[in-house]
Amino acid sequence: MRTSNKNKSIGIVANPYSSRDIRRLISSATSIQTVERANIVERIIVSVANFGLDRVYMMPDKGGISSHLLRNLKTQQRLKDVDLPEIEFLDIPITSTAEDSENAAKLLFEKSVDAVLILGGDGTHRVVAKEIGDIPMASISTGTNNAFPRFYEATLIGMAIGLYINGIVPAEEILHKNKTIHVRLNDDVDEIALVDVAITNDQWVGARALWQMENLKELYLTFCEPSAIGMSSIGGLLKPVSRSQQNGLKVITAAPDNCEQSVNCPIAPGLFEEVGIVSSDILEVDEPCKIETQYGVIAFDGEREIEFKKQDDVVIELKNDGPVTIDINKAIEIAVKQGSFVKKKDKFLNQENTDVVYKGSKTNEKVVSV
Repeated sequence: MRTSNKNKSIGIVANPYSSRDIRRLISSATSIQTVERANIVERIIVSVANFGLDRVYMMPDKGGISSHLLRNLKTQQRLKDVDLPEIEFLDIPITSTAEDSENAAKLLFEKSVDAVLILGGDGTHRVVAKEIGDIPMASISTGTNNAFPRFYEATLIGMAIGLYINGIVPAEEILHKNKTIHVRLNDDVDEIALVDVAITNDQWVGARALWQMENLKELYLTFCEPSAIGMSSIGGLLKPVSRSQQNGLKVITAAPDNCEQSVNCPIAPGLFEEVGIVSSDILEVDEPCKIETQYGVIAFDGEREIEFKKQDDVVIELKNDGPVTIDINKAIEIAVKQGSFVKKKDKFLNQENTDVVYKGSKTNEKVVSV
């Protein structure tokens, strides 16, 4: 299997401000320093470079990630023999808000990059997912709550991206289409959530991050895993729903003292809240339903965004139209079964077995399928 001659590129959206919302102040959430964020991006680039990556398009920032990254790539002696790709910073105004991630994602879609790597939490992934269409994404969890992005070492993610963009592993076996929840307000607003939509009876948006459960009334989930942190942990500890299941979960909540059952949930790292459960029901795909709460605020993936009143018409619908993600473990496992990482010296290669599938560093070695 020979690598394609097509120029290969990836986009990187690294949010320098993820994990710095109010939930970090009232919980024990980890704050990832700027230098480590730059180191993560470096490991991704170096890893994908081993598969012949040509170009990296990256979101610029004023938080220090870009400057630390460029300094590292220029000064690290261990990188002197690595054929690094060209790095191009996207031409967007820097606002140090979610608008940066949104504008970067739009440009990456226009450039038709082969894959997009995101550093951030659920909110960052939601913003990017809305703009990149079916370009496959891979994730590094750097937010406060990380229900959507799984936890992987950056080097392994770079390997999986390299395997995918070179066609070394079958795309149909490693790409996964995710679910979303659409929220329509009076047929004028159509927003999405990747993990959860929370309906509260708060009077205003206030601090966007949602962590106080006493005002939570309804919760709609695309999936909910028992190991999750955040709103989805309520469903995960009650009735788990996998990412691949063709349904979601609807939970009606109330004060614990007014309910026959309750769940003690990790709403943020090191922060538990008891949530009273009135009912829980399957949320079917492509079956719209109206919310029951008459007024309040709608939160998307843990962040309050839209206020609504009694006269407003709010409709919830689970759909299978979300972003495409790369299955990191499966990509590497398939490549191993194919022998894609096995090296043989040039002098031992015969003329009938010279298919290069993995570039490696600048040596006289080739990696072949055996």
